Amino acid sequence: MAAYSTQTGDAPASRMIYFLAASHLKIAKPVTKGHVPAEKDAIGISIVKSLKLKKADYIKFLANSMTEAQWDMISKLRGLPTPPTQVQKENFLWGLFIKTRSRATAKGIARNLQKWLEGKIGELLNEPHGKDMEICSRAMNQTGPDVMMSPRICKLFPFTSECKSGNQWSLPYAIKQAQANLYENTDWMVVLDRPHLLKNERIPPIIVIDGEVFFRIIKEGIHGNRKIR
Repeated sequence: MAAYSTQTGDAPASRMIYFLAASHLKIAKPVTKGHVPAEKDAIGISIVKSLKLKKADYIKFLANSMTEAQWDMISKLRGLPTPPTQVQKENFLWGLFIKTRSRATAKGIARNLQKWLEGKIGELLNEPHGKDMEICSRAMNQTGPDVMMSPRICKLFPFTSECKSGNQWSLPYAIKQAQANLYENTDWMVVLDRPHLLKNERIPPIIVIDGEVFFRIIKEGIHGNRKIR
């Protein structure tokens, strides 16, 4: 990635700076070949400093300026085909420069999904929820279902939950965890989400339950029985 250094005086970096300035203000045709004259380089730098450029601007330029040979090299290193579309190329480059989350941050995000489910159950049943309540999300140092419920609440909402929040899940493993922690007379339920740093890669909460249970709920609803079980 040395060719894309942002140090002053580096020819590709100078072209990038001038390209961005020219593209935003339309002061001239962007320079993409050859070295940028010193006076234009200085103008570009001064303009860029006055602009509030976003990372997307740099990503777009990089995706447009990379050669086929460079993409072929990336393809060999990844062991995957070169992204075929412009959008996919930009998404790949986003992945190179995206900030990584710390373990503590990842745990906090995972807990957000538990709190979301806790709130939804409380709202559905019109019951209080939270710490020391009959509906509360499991603390990180505890074992058991991700949303803990009293026997009374289990009769009203007969599902044992397992929450998985992240960029990758193992659904079979999550189902096994839910089954291992089943409350008496309840069915398992897995809740998934993907709180990706890129907005277009995020997936809102998804609930997975047994197929037979799903159709039983639908059947009871069709026949006018609005009880969950």
